[in-house]
Amino acid sequence: MDDTRLRIGAVSYLNAVPLTYALRQAARVRDELTYAEPSTLAEQLRRGEISVGLIPTMEYLAGTGECVVPEVSISSCGPATSVKLFSNKPWDEVRIVAAHGASRSSAALAKVLLQEQYGHEVELRRMAPDVDEMLRAADAALLIGDPCLAAADVQVARTVDLGTLWHNLTGLPFVYALWVVGKRALAPSLTQALVKAKWLGVLSIEAIARQEAGRAGLTQAQIERYLGVDLNYDLTPAHIDGIRTFAELCVRHGLVEQVREIRFA
Repeated sequence: MDDTRLRIGAVSYLNAVPLTYALRQAARVRDELTYAEPSTLAEQLRRGEISVGLIPTMEYLAGTGECVVPEVSISSCGPATSVKLFSNKPWDEVRIVAAHGASRSSAALAKVLLQEQYGHEVELRRMAPDVDEMLRAADAALLIGDPCLAAADVQVARTVDLGTLWHNLTGLPFVYALWVVGKRALAPSLTQALVKAKWLGVLSIEAIARQEAGRAGLTQAQIERYLGVDLNYDLTPAHIDGIRTFAELCVRHGLVEQVREIRFA
């Protein structure tokens, strides 16, 4: 089977560039890359339109896909910078969160963290990523990815980084997204190519930052810090513990029925 014919679904957000940078330069897989919002990629994976997708961890926990590519994630071990809640109300008064429609893991994380800390039910509403419109319809706004980075100067009373809250609660990394394989198994060479691309991307962060300077209003130095310090692209035992802890909390709060173990490609 020619594994270059398999479709690879990625996101176009800045946070994913270290995972796709080398793939885009490899003629063998470049033409197989397709881009969509994270939640859309999960739908495409379920329908078999892509063979492997960079999808929200929450989608995998809810049953999407068959297994996970090892060694690779989009995660943070503290502040994520691009996953934030905005509100003009005290956090203990937040009952409705307007969530960027592309989010899944981050929306579930916001719900879990608020309910764990304050003990009341939090409703999620899917909306376009416009903080002013979101706050007219809800008590808090959740932005992820490039829209969150571009909202750095939004004037609201309170802003909190969900990566920070998670690390304060658990001491573990939070894994936002994974390469997840659908029903059609990947050839080992393609699995290895995705892992190798991660390492090449991490080693190329300075070049990526230079190339992407200006995106979401960020300077090259800011992008270097965001990709090289704030975010993490590993999938270590600590990351797996973070996924398992998140899954257990999702079960507690009724977001999934049971903890799904990580199966590797």
